[in-house]
Amino acid sequence: MPEWMTEPWVLGTAAAVLVLLIVVVVLVLRGRRKPERPRAPRPSERIVGKTGTVVQVVRAHGWTGLVRVGEGDAAEEWRAESDGPVEIPEGTSVEIVRVVGTHVVVRAREG
Repeated sequence: MPEWMTEPWVLGTAAAVLVLLIVVVVLVLRGRRKPERPRAPRPSERIVGKTGTVVQVVRAHGWTGLVRVGEGDAAEEWRAESDGPVEIPEGTSVEIVRVVGTHVVVRAREG
């Protein structure tokens, strides 16, 4: 091996170039990542805020009530519980407050 290849400045320069090359490759690879797409809402989350009609009396405790959300062929029936301490009778228009598993929590609509 030639003597100039073992000089400290040659070895230092070679090390610096190698480190620079590694840094550039890492930065290029990091920049090529696909951006994260926002998560689409689950089908059950889409009904929060929508209105429905009480099909079976909705009580304050227990999932004994039944609410129909949507119209026609797109209508879905969900087990329901009242958001407040009151019972909601059949035929009442309600708003879906939240979804808990396969059940909904509802409140009677004003007016």
